[in-house]
Amino acid sequence: MGPVKNRKEYERIMNEIKLNPSDPDLYKEMGNLFYMEDKFALALEEYYKAIKFDENFYKAYNNIGNVYCRLGECGKAKEILKKAIEIRPQYSKAMINLSLVYQKETNFTEAEKILVEIMNFDPDNIEVYVNLATLYREIGEFRKGIKVLADAIERFGEDEDIYYNMGNMYYDIDDYDNARDCYLKTLELNPADSRSMNNLADTYFKLEDLLNAEKYVKKAIELNDEFAAAYCTYGEILLKNGDIEKARKYLKSAKDCCSAQEEILKDYIDDILEGL
Repeated sequence: MGPVKNRKEYERIMNEIKLNPSDPDLYKEMGNLFYMEDKFALALEEYYKAIKFDENFYKAYNNIGNVYCRLGECGKAKEILKKAIEIRPQYSKAMINLSLVYQKETNFTEAEKILVEIMNFDPDNIEVYVNLATLYREIGEFRKGIKVLADAIERFGEDEDIYYNMGNMYYDIDDYDNARDCYLKTLELNPADSRSMNNLADTYFKLEDLLNAEKYVKKAIELNDEFAAAYCTYGEILLKNGDIEKARKYLKSAKDCCSAQEEILKDYIDDILEGL
């Protein structure tokens, strides 16, 4: 077996490298293959090979910075991303990644400054709108985030990610009617979005519409049978309906499905279970 799941693609790139061993694009491509499988050490190795053959390969610098950000090495990430931007001024991808590093460091002022700068020279970049709105959500500026997303819809038209994020922010400020409408719009654009399905179920739960809450959470679980948050939502709906034993079952399933990154959800489920 090769070092990646996609053996066919791995072998294709390896064969091309044998034919063109000094082509930096091939090493970047190999790095991307490793990155997609969270094999960050191997990805870094390939990206550094790419800049060995082209010291001005700004796309490889951007990818290296992105890996360091994922690893939590913010200092290295900033240094490398700034190098990419030095080589290619107004390189939106690197600037977006740099803003994410600052956001990770809770330097929200600098993160916002970068995103607003990108909007000025790259106004048709929809990712910038979503990232800026997400930043505002993180600092509790929900209305500002909603305004950014409304501007994005006006500029770009309907988009599932925009409606999903807008729904989240309406939910955060307890505006469940607008949250519901946003999630319904997301599902109209992408009926297989299990995240929106679960959030819609939770919103109906808040609106005390338990029939629709149960309907949509079941659909979310059908779409993703390892969706911890959906099992938790269903458990809470069952508790509200007085079915304690069935609720316990789904809450335990939720806990079993929690990933290492879902410790907050796991603690929340434990608190519910302890109270039963």
